[in-house]
Amino acid sequence: MKTMILRMREILRLATFALALSFGHGAVAESVAIIPQPAHVEQHAGVFELRADMTMAYDAACEAQARYLCEVLYPSTGFTWKVAEKKNRADVVLEVDAARVPEPEGYRLTVDGKRVVICGHDAGGVFYGIQSFLQLLPPAVHGTVLQRGVAWQVPQVTVSDAPDHPWRGMMLDVARYFYDKEFVKHYIDMMAMYKMNKLQFHLIDDSGWRLEIKKYPRLTEVGAWAGENENRLGGYYSQDDIREIIAYAAVRNVEVIPEIEFPAHMLSAVVAYPWLSCTGKQHEVPRQHFISRDLLCVGKQSSYDFLADVLEETADLFPSKYINIGGDEAVYDRWKECPLCQQVMQREGLKQVSDLQGYLTNVVADMMKKKGKTVVGWEEIIMRGKVSQPVVALIWHQVNDT
Repeated sequence: MKTMILRMREILRLATFALALSFGHGAVAESVAIIPQPAHVEQHAGVFELRADMTMAYDAACEAQARYLCEVLYPSTGFTWKVAEKKNRADVVLEVDAARVPEPEGYRLTVDGKRVVICGHDAGGVFYGIQSFLQLLPPAVHGTVLQRGVAWQVPQVTVSDAPDHPWRGMMLDVARYFYDKEFVKHYIDMMAMYKMNKLQFHLIDDSGWRLEIKKYPRLTEVGAWAGENENRLGGYYSQDDIREIIAYAAVRNVEVIPEIEFPAHMLSAVVAYPWLSCTGKQHEVPRQHFISRDLLCVGKQSSYDFLADVLEETADLFPSKYINIGGDEAVYDRWKECPLCQQVMQREGLKQVSDLQGYLTNVVADMMKKKGKTVVGWEEIIMRGKVSQPVVALIWHQVNDT
């Protein structure tokens, strides 16, 4: 799988450059710096200064975003604004109006001498208007303690924008390198700041199983940990942790898409339940990542039952309409040697062993279709055997072969 791990700062530097192109493009006043670059900015004379005694009003559809803005502003400014559902007279107004802002996730930010108005097509648009508003404030606004002597001023502007691309995503690999819940939230904050909206949550790999599955407790009791005693490392997210992360992301207009890897990259599951593999051999969770040759056995009904159970709990937990099944970098030696896998090939009339992966993808895609989910995976899911169900392939290196 992808072996280059970028540090957060490197990721965000690249994201800043790329996302300057992902929303609309237009002429922007030089003194107004907003990333991504908005489609339209008009700067007017004068500034608007935030005060401690201000009021904020909001539409019911964006109450969570109003609370978010207050939470961001309080540590650095100390402001405790009066906040209430929409009234005619308020210093800051958040509203949703799809007629005034017709593009999904679009917004219009208006700052004049009297008030700040953020109007979004939807709650996501309001959130993005908030992000642009925060970028107009002094950088000290992101401080975690009270910042004294700062003039909390923004230029008087009119900004309108909407994304050119509906999918603006990043991946976080917590399987090979576990990060705690608070780090995941911070990662989501960094994504949201730059108006990114899809988080591919890589939860499973050979070196760790990070998602609690109630029906298979050994996946996290055993598969989430490597090494012993002082050398033990790992961790996992309870289902309550996941619900908390999803709710946190939803306020920030980030859709969390789970990635459950198979048929390769799942040694952590095989360690917990050796019967999932073709050989049934007992392994250990590795402390250092490598690509195991032990695949999920496609010749056993128990493998399909396992997938059905795991994916059902996952699908019920994550509201996203997508579920990522990985599917990359499978080495098929075990399937070649497995009599049960060979029987499936004969029964289904498959000509080469890699066709078994296409067969498996179809079975899973049909399972997920019944749950209202669309399967996503790395490019191998459309390059290994015939896939008859609609799936989404993420191209990561074989660009010329697709």
